Amino acid sequence: MKVEFDLFDLSDPDQDGQCSTDFFLATGGSPIPQLCGTNTNQHIIYSVTSNSGPSQLSIVMDTTTTTTSSRTWQMRIYQHECRSPVLAPNGCLQYYQGASGQLQSFNYKIDVNNDLPNHLANLNYAICIRMESGFCGIRYAQVDNFSFTLSLDASLITAATTLTTTNVKYGDDNCDQDYIVVPGASMTGADADKLFAKDRFCGTALGFCDSATSTTTCTPMLGAITTFSKPFILRVVTDASEVANTEKANRGFNLVFSQQPCLTSG
Repeated sequence: MKVEFDLFDLSDPDQDGQCSTDFFLATGGSPIPQLCGTNTNQHIIYSVTSNSGPSQLSIVMDTTTTTTSSRTWQMRIYQHECRSPVLAPNGCLQYYQGASGQLQSFNYKIDVNNDLPNHLANLNYAICIRMESGFCGIRYAQVDNFSFTLSLDASLITAATTLTTTNVKYGDDNCDQDYIVVPGASMTGADADKLFAKDRFCGTALGFCDSATSTTTCTPMLGAITTFSKPFILRVVTDASEVANTEKANRGFNLVFSQQPCLTSG
């Protein structure tokens, strides 16, 4: 089952990124995280079987709390047959098709409260992209200056900010709280870059481990990341809270993806 949110505007998450005032709740099927904030034009994949029991989609609101949100929602629900060509693979909370497209984290928006995390907490889900005919890799790139802010303090980043390599974070040591996982990602995704490929990416700008200056060490570089690891899955992981005064205005991500032709070198 695919649920598309034509409209979705509920209260924003609290200071820890938790949906404590209003939230969307799905029960009786595959695990769905609680969602709040602004998620218009987003979608989720909700799997149910004959053994799932009663399934229910709910909007839960705290009517004793004043909120600036419009508290509006409009959903479209599509049911797919088990052999449907557009059926998402198991384990995918979101599923995209096409050689190129755009994907966002939940509650992603430009205008944010600089003192709040804005992206949601307690997430661990997979965004899957169908590999199209003739393509073997996929590239992810930022849309603008704001569009990759998962950790650290992003409150000073504006449209005119010149991002630097200090904004770039990757690897298990640097990214252990809020991050995306793109297996085997590097500048080109080719064999020559595999020694310095990383899986986890966080910080306030997307970038990669650049191997151009050495065969044994690398330095952070701003830019898009590419992987030829299959299937095409981008995993989103956030922890249960935000660190006061050090993690601010983190919007999440808004990325464009473009599938890459197959390479003879793999």
